[in-house]
Amino acid sequence: MKDDYLLEYINDHYDSIDGTDDVSAAITKFLRDMLDNLEYDSPAVKILKGTYQKVVFPAYYLLKYGIGIDRMRDCRGTWRIEIRFDRNRIVITHIKNQSIPSENFVSNEPEAEFEWEVSLIFSRDMEKLVSTTVRIRNYQIFDGVEKARVKKLRKGFKKFTS
Repeated sequence: MKDDYLLEYINDHYDSIDGTDDVSAAITKFLRDMLDNLEYDSPAVKILKGTYQKVVFPAYYLLKYGIGIDRMRDCRGTWRIEIRFDRNRIVITHIKNQSIPSENFVSNEPEAEFEWEVSLIFSRDMEKLVSTTVRIRNYQIFDGVEKARVKKLRKGFKKFTS
């Protein structure tokens, strides 16, 4: 299959799933089929592979252990993906918000929240992963967190903000 036929292929195979117009199911099936098909290695599919959620796991663990926390929770509905086509490169950036639950399990309220990103920088032809970056875009430590814990969190966040 060539990139020229990608749109036609999508229309022919993923217009509806089981006779319904469930767009989410159609997109999910399309991505699953395309990402699992290793023979199809066009730049378009490589970009789709870069948007797959599994690519954020190494960055997630780097942040978790780099900040020095045991647990992080997703802030639902905050995961975004930006794809930027520059002159000599393609940048795929995943942006996500996380909360840090109370360390002492007494409260359901989080101690802190932060927004982080992982960027995958590819050559323009998508043949080479040139570099990656992980950074914390912003964070907030909430009132009532013990001073020693605030200091520890700030120290951990600083590793990814400078």
